[in-house]
Amino acid sequence: MAYIGKQPLVGNFIKLDAITASATDTYNLLNDSVAYTPQSAMNCIVSLNGVIQAPITAYTIVGTTIVFSETLSASDTIDFIVVLGDVLDIGTPSDNTVSLVKLTASGTKDSTTFLRGDNSFQEVTVGSITDQTSAYTNFNEITADRTTTLTTTKNYFLAGVITVADTFTWTIGGSGVLNII
Repeated sequence: MAYIGKQPLVGNFIKLDAITASATDTYNLLNDSVAYTPQSAMNCIVSLNGVIQAPITAYTIVGTTIVFSETLSASDTIDFIVVLGDVLDIGTPSDNTVSLVKLTASGTKDSTTFLRGDNSFQEVTVGSITDQTSAYTNFNEITADRTTTLTTTKNYFLAGVITVADTFTWTIGGSGVLNII
């Protein structure tokens, strides 16, 4: 078939199952023997007796049925019904067809940010690290009795080996969360 302009290459085009005309104006629409509901008559191409029919004027779509404006007869031929996809539905994009440029997110994307679940970029922050009493403690050996109190507003973690020398005691208390890695 010839096209004026760029030939369509992709789309959710569906040719519905063949329909045998009879003495009625209403017919079920099926796709692979399953009831099919086009979004409207405007996105259907219907050929009756070799003539493309005008949507709304010659036929309407009601749920999973097509209703012709005039009763057909057994001598009429419904050549085909093609659905041109659902309104604003591109279907599932094929692999490697959506580039990063097509994805949108708010904020600035660079090496210091990450993409959050709400589709916005946020800078990576670690909070303020001032001394051993803040959320970050950097030591490898306990050389005196020590008590570390975890607060409920902070998360803590231990990573690597920490040696408790001689008979010293390290007490960890409070109600914060401590993760040992």
